[in-house]
Amino acid sequence: MHTNGLLDRPGFGVYEVASSGRHAHSVHRTLASWHRTHSGAGGLAVAEAERAEDTLRRLRGDGAVDILHTLSQRGPLQHGVLHKASGLASSSFYNRLHQLQQDQLLTRTGSSFRAAYTLTPAAQALGAVYAELAAFESKAPLVPVQHRPALTAASTARASAAVRRTHTAAPGLFSHAPAPQPHVPAHVTARSHPSRTR
Repeated sequence: MHTNGLLDRPGFGVYEVASSGRHAHSVHRTLASWHRTHSGAGGLAVAEAERAEDTLRRLRGDGAVDILHTLSQRGPLQHGVLHKASGLASSSFYNRLHQLQQDQLLTRTGSSFRAAYTLTPAAQALGAVYAELAAFESKAPLVPVQHRPALTAASTARASAAVRRTHTAAPGLFSHAPAPQPHVPAHVTARSHPSRTR
């Protein structure tokens, strides 16, 4: 968390929450709220942090955002069309398709093997989650990619890219994210990370 800019340790003293860590509060609230509404956990007593973690687990994995975004933009699609439109390799596509169905984010329009895949209501409600993740990513400090966890580096980057590719203002999975933030000048980055200039 320190490496990823969520915690500070000024003067190698005690740890404290960094400003980007404080921005994560709204992300956690949004993740937990989505889980509370769409998890199907019923009356189980689940901590908010566990709800947020479970929601993140459902969204992890290469290709999850690609498949969800494709169905969000193009509606129900048959297997072959969805595979081609997602741009994923076959093994990645099948693994992610299976995971998304298990997580109740995808369903079929019928019982036939030719029935199209479509988003479940839970998946359609992910717009607020992806918007919050994209907003958090835009406020996060620059961190070398090799040190960033998969969710922050890959999933939110793909979500942000999907947001930028969405040209319509119609409600949808990726339609409510903020505009991309301007690039941070190199001299600012060098000042905040002196080790990079050596």
